[in-house]
Amino acid sequence: MKRILAFVLVLMLIPAIALCSTTKVLDKDTDLRPQGWTSGALTFKQGSSVELNDLGQVITGVLKENTYSLRPAGVAYVSLAMYVYPPYHSWYIYYQGDRSVTFDEYGWVLSGTISSDTDAYLVPNVDPLVRFKKKTVLLFDINRNVVNGTICDDTFLCPAGWGKFLANSSGILKFKAGTEVVFDSNAQVIKGTIANDLTVNGTTYPAGTTLQFSESSNPQRI
Repeated sequence: MKRILAFVLVLMLIPAIALCSTTKVLDKDTDLRPQGWTSGALTFKQGSSVELNDLGQVITGVLKENTYSLRPAGVAYVSLAMYVYPPYHSWYIYYQGDRSVTFDEYGWVLSGTISSDTDAYLVPNVDPLVRFKKKTVLLFDINRNVVNGTICDDTFLCPAGWGKFLANSSGILKFKAGTEVVFDSNAQVIKGTIANDLTVNGTTYPAGTTLQFSESSNPQRI
């Protein structure tokens, strides 16, 4: 009965979803306005698919070229060498052309490939900043928290469930540079690759092991 009810609910939602967005393939490079923007447009690539809202504005599309004037859903800073642009640049970062970007209803980028190393708050305006690697996807949730990204450097982060297996520490592990990290809504790691050996209940996971973390169990090798 529960399965039937779930199936019926999905069928009921399909028309609503269809009314919210449409998908089309662009026959030429096309200037379109992202949803949430009050003015301006971006050029989206010929031959790519774009998802449009019911006003014909872009929800998701493939950029024609590298683009600077895009606001990430979270607060972030473009990093060049050892320098970080001042805060007045913090609303805009570089996104890579020939890659897909997704905009929220306010015009902020939820997902896109960053074309420069970028420092971002895991939770908006809560220190510290974490540096994410250029030419990788940086993803935010609707609350503007980082969901996942590839870290530039070995980075100390808090794993989910740390109290069960890091009882004698301050609750942090070092995660390996150049690897993807996935976060929960509290900025705790739920998937990541450890930079140092980790021993839990007599089992040692060597550096470079990718682990899944949760509040309900000890780390699990992936």
